[in-house]
Amino acid sequence: MEINEVDKTKPLVYPPVELAHIIDDLKDYFEPKMKDSRSVEVHYSAQLNGHPHIGTLTSLATAFAVGEYAENAFKIPVVLKFEALENVPADKEIVGEKEYCRMHSHSLVDGVAKSEIYMKSFREVLDFFSSSTGINYETEYYEEFQRNSFVRKTLLEIIDGKEKFIPYIAPSEKRLRIRFPCPTCKLMEKTAKDSIIVERKNVYDVTYETICPNHGS
Repeated sequence: MEINEVDKTKPLVYPPVELAHIIDDLKDYFEPKMKDSRSVEVHYSAQLNGHPHIGTLTSLATAFAVGEYAENAFKIPVVLKFEALENVPADKEIVGEKEYCRMHSHSLVDGVAKSEIYMKSFREVLDFFSSSTGINYETEYYEEFQRNSFVRKTLLEIIDGKEKFIPYIAPSEKRLRIRFPCPTCKLMEKTAKDSIIVERKNVYDVTYETICPNHGS
């Protein structure tokens, strides 16, 4: 390649420190991405395994501030999409040489899921930032997200082409963690080593099987 040629297949990435030298206002950085946009979604994800801590409060406040800035600068509606991850492991149990767990949504305290106990705190924070900035928010749980047909389709494509993805998303384990809970006791094997494909009709029709220590296959 000649020195004056540009490889258009590679994205141009600005180191964060350089932004201060090439833009006078944040609007200049966002403007190319806002072209022809009628609305904006700011996405924020958080695990529901505890009450919001100082790091969460800081980053969530920043997300709302970015939304407020974009709405005022470009005069288009902005919504913050809060992605609640209630699938975080809880209630770890060792059975033999294997470690099992339940998701926070399946771990109960006085009949209430731990994820919902923590989500109550998140809602208070979300409501506060929303009222302070005028930016509305929507909540999407992981269970809702993974039911989306596009998400399922994409996951199946990742499973089918796992050799390409494993070096990036599971470089140490060298395997995908496809795990799901027992429908009776909600336990699941944490490493997903018990999850195996028992039938594959095509890329989009795959049957998995796993083992529960209490209820079998």
